Amino acid sequence: MQDFEHVTMTNLKYASKPTGPKKIVAKNHTDQRAIKIENETENFSVLTIPRALAQEITNARTSKKFTQKDMAQKLNILQSLYTSVENGKALYDPNTKKLIQRIERTLGVKFTKK
Repeated sequence: MQDFEHVTMTNLKYASKPTGPKKIVAKNHTDQRAIKIENETENFSVLTIPRALAQEITNARTSKKFTQKDMAQKLNILQSLYTSVENGKALYDPNTKKLIQRIERTLGVKFTKK
């Protein structure tokens, strides 16, 4: 006894493409980052110097009659960095905390709003 199997012959040029869910493939590294960022659901916040501490630094400096430029020169830093500390826009990281300690020593005060 012979087993026959039904075979359909088609021209590959006209064969239909497989259907199904379309895969999104990142074309380069930037696309992969963008996809990763879009999938992020966490909210991140940047920790900056507390406003009360920034105000306390400003008050201590003005009570000693120093300008921001004078303080930057005494601390041997850029004036823009010192200004960002006083405005509360600098990152509140370990390096900034060390700078705040240097400001305390330079002005001879202790800040309470740390």
